[in-house]
Amino acid sequence: MSSEKIISVKKFVSYLYCLLFILFNSPLSNEINVKESCSTCQELVQKFYQGMDKTAKNHFGGGDTAWEESRLGNYARSETRLLEILENVCKGASKDSACHAMVEEHEEEIESFWFKKQNQLSQLENHLCISIAKVCCPSGKYGETCKECPGGANSPCFGRGKCNGNGTRSGNGKCKCDTQFSGEFCDECSDGYYDAGNLTCEECHESCDSTCSSGTSAGCDSCKDGYIDNSDGKGCVDIDECIDETHKHDCVEGKFCINEKGSFRCNECDPACLQGCVGTGRLSCNGCNPGWEQMATGGCVDIDECIDENICETGTYCVNNEGSHICEQCNLACAGGCTDGTPNTCVECDAGFTLTDEGCVDVDECKEKNITCPIGQVCVNRPGSDLCESCHTDCNSCVSTEANGCLVCKSGFTFGQNGCEDVDECKLKPCKIKGEKCHNSPGSYSCKCKKGWVRTKQNDCKKKSESKKLKKEEDKNEL
Repeated sequence: MSSEKIISVKKFVSYLYCLLFILFNSPLSNEINVKESCSTCQELVQKFYQGMDKTAKNHFGGGDTAWEESRLGNYARSETRLLEILENVCKGASKDSACHAMVEEHEEEIESFWFKKQNQLSQLENHLCISIAKVCCPSGKYGETCKECPGGANSPCFGRGKCNGNGTRSGNGKCKCDTQFSGEFCDECSDGYYDAGNLTCEECHESCDSTCSSGTSAGCDSCKDGYIDNSDGKGCVDIDECIDETHKHDCVEGKFCINEKGSFRCNECDPACLQGCVGTGRLSCNGCNPGWEQMATGGCVDIDECIDENICETGTYCVNNEGSHICEQCNLACAGGCTDGTPNTCVECDAGFTLTDEGCVDVDECKEKNITCPIGQVCVNRPGSDLCESCHTDCNSCVSTEANGCLVCKSGFTFGQNGCEDVDECKLKPCKIKGEKCHNSPGSYSCKCKKGWVRTKQNDCKKKSESKKLKKEEDKNEL
């Protein structure tokens, strides 16, 4: 490697170290680490309490300190129990390595607190996290020296926001105000809220644009779009764009206007309507589309085209729909027309059907006319006229066209569970010539030369190498 490349690599590594140093020593990085240390310590203490509860239950069950002293005896504050608790105190911790490091660093202090301050274990978090490890602050305080948040420790941000860094050794103590408050100390009302007294801010009326002096529409300093200041003292009132000519809606033809608070929307007119409408439904139409007719009282009513008996061709019947109609095919049992899709309203019965109390029903001509079919076919009853149809491809004669309807199987097939099944003639080893291999096929078989063998003029199978020699000899003999 050249000296110039070595210098470049060294420069790159130097820049990388500088970048990492800046990253891990930046104020943001330090603040995150401090916050994580506090949460790690708090989680550690909670796991410690859980360990106390678990070890108590493992020795006869129980819970409070008095019970432990009386029932657990020497075990209650023994080194054995402490080791059992500390052994599991970092299991499942969000920052496993940080938890173990903190336990290792402050193990002696935890042991001292365990043995010497047995009646103060409920204060372990304050003792360990605030006083010893110095990673947390009491509630209402923040930063390295645990300064009081604005408003004091008992009421951070005066109860109207959250103190940045509250309870930790991080943050700047600035207040992040709740939605309705603003200002450095959250002592002002945000836009959209007004001072209701007693240090409370209430939301302005929905008609107010931004600021207000009360929660009614009359208290608005200005009105939102869709509202107008009423001169009779009512304050901001809704503009009805559906009727107001000054602020008229822009609904296109085929839609109608519906007024809403501070706005409006355009809804589709009923499909019956032509030239628009004034409201919901066909009774609000200004005019009627084809398939509908105007009523004297206004609105549209559907025209029943099916009243016209000749509207559909013979063999079909009319079905009326709103604003239109369709012609459907009569039942296949019908001839000469019908009035619905059932076989009960046929004008006449088609060939292969007969009229009964249930309408036109199919006639089984195969039985009634005793139809005889050629060999290989069978009479099949179908709706309407019955015909002779071919047996299944594997059958010579049958009682139905299904595979299991065979009476006599074709050559090369035999009866099985599912009708005629192919006979595998190759099992009988019919190919006798050397080099031949049997290939089964439906109803038959064939003998073919094996792979690497060829058929000679004498109908033998020879290996390809032998066949070439034989061909050369034959060619010589011919010469």
